[in-house]
Amino acid sequence: MISSNTINAKGWHILGAGAIGCLWASHLSRVGQKVTLLLRSQSRLKKVLPLKLEEDGVISSIDVFAESGAENKSPIGNLIVCTKSFDALLAIRTIQHRLTSDSLIVLLFNGMGVQQECAKRYPDTPIICGSSSDGAYRRARFHVVQAGKGQTFFGLMNPTSNAKLDNISANFMTAIKAVKLSVSWSNDILECLWRKLAVNCAINPLTAIHRCRNGDLLKDPSSASHMRAVCDEIETILSALKLPYAEPSLHRLAIQVAECTAQNYSSMYQDVINNRPTEIDQINGFICQLAKQLDVPVPTNEMLYQQIKTIQQMNSSTSLLLP
Repeated sequence: MISSNTINAKGWHILGAGAIGCLWASHLSRVGQKVTLLLRSQSRLKKVLPLKLEEDGVISSIDVFAESGAENKSPIGNLIVCTKSFDALLAIRTIQHRLTSDSLIVLLFNGMGVQQECAKRYPDTPIICGSSSDGAYRRARFHVVQAGKGQTFFGLMNPTSNAKLDNISANFMTAIKAVKLSVSWSNDILECLWRKLAVNCAINPLTAIHRCRNGDLLKDPSSASHMRAVCDEIETILSALKLPYAEPSLHRLAIQVAECTAQNYSSMYQDVINNRPTEIDQINGFICQLAKQLDVPVPTNEMLYQQIKTIQQMNSSTSLLLP
């Protein structure tokens, strides 16, 4: 059985040093948990790494451990995956030699589809998925700004009758209860993932296209209209799948998240302006692919998907021209 004491004793290894990875690393370390960032680049590697957490203009320096994920052979007890969704499976594979029969994997990234694939690949490992509306962006490498306080739901992706999963929800929540983030356990994490997906579909591509903060979308009638249309289309998808996740209103939820994270820059915005790959395939792209299978029209999602793809292609072409 995995107890809260066992979880705490093993500490936390975090894959992905982006905004959410640094946010959770900072908050876990701040309350006395042992946190280790797993880094790919040897040039970034220091045994102790000072993270900067900025809250309401106040910057705190919080030390965490850092090590090479693939080259180290010591076992990993608790793994939090905060990579981009399209990198997650490969990232886990690079450190899977460090996972044991008692390891726990927590997936905390955007999009849909990768979580299910991870559960298939690691059927004997407890996999907890997280769905977060916390607003965070990186001001610089290892400097994260907490720009909006939301809610993070956790739940088991692969619940089974395995004895080691007994009381895992209570033990996991006990282990992280001291963190100064709003966290809850969900017995239906798929509902949380779907509702977060709808929010991401409605907010992220629009902020990237218009180069704006989340809250600015609510001030622009055209963007606000597109947000509603995106949510309406996803509700149609859910209806076709007979999934009861559309109530309360997805559109109302998207507005609430945009309001709570008004000063935040979405991850897709940050990716576009920094000429990095986006998660559009796992967000609006997932909806478009599913809609095609169901023969359900989703024109607004398709429009946003194509616009982000065009922006990425233009960025890629421009970078090739640079000396």
